[in-house]
Amino acid sequence: MHGLCHRRRGAYWCIAPQEHQCICGKKAKQETCKKIRMARAKEAGEVTGFSPGGVCPFEVEGAELLIDRGLSEYELICPAAGNDASGVPVIFDRLRECTDARIVDVMESVNLTQDEQD
Repeated sequence: MHGLCHRRRGAYWCIAPQEHQCICGKKAKQETCKKIRMARAKEAGEVTGFSPGGVCPFEVEGAELLIDRGLSEYELICPAAGNDASGVPVIFDRLRECTDARIVDVMESVNLTQDEQD
C-alpha cells in the first residue's frame, strides 16, 4: 500500500488507500471540505519527505493523514516504508495508533481485467 499525496490551495492530505481502489472525488470532498487533486511529484516530496511510490504514513508532518476504513478488513497491511520497493507489515489498529490518522471512507471500487489484477 503506497500513500497518495493530494492537495488543494496549500493544504495537503496523505491518503492510505486499499489496493485496486481509487479515490472517489465526492467522498474525498465530504471528508476534506475541498475538491482535491494529486500533488505533483515535487510537491509530494517537499511535503512528505518521500518520493511518489514511497509516501510513508509514519512521521508525515506537512499533511493530514487519512486512512481508508476499508483497510480494517485486512489482517495485515503493508504501508510504504519510504521508497517504492519496501513496506512495513502492520495491523490496522497499530497503524491508526502510530500515525494518529483520521479514519475515513473515500475509496471506490475499480473494475479491473484479470491481467490488471495479476
